Amino acid sequence: MSKFVCPLYNVRGIDSPFHALRFVSLIPFEQEQLNHKPLYKRFHTFLASGSGNLEDHCHLLCSLL
Repeated sequence: MSKFVCPLYNVRGIDSPFHALRFVSLIPFEQEQLNHKPLYKRFHTFLASGSGNLEDHCHLLCSLL
């Protein structure tokens, strides 16, 4: 199991897969730079920064589901 994907239980306000998808979709995407090594953020960093790349969004959604 990846250390970036871990089950998140009892998240307040996220009662269904639709709510999880909607929550993650509201977080803005960062512009990715060409020839840049991917940098994966932990959940707290991702949510505190208010934006993330595609992988950050996927990790959070998978953990919520």
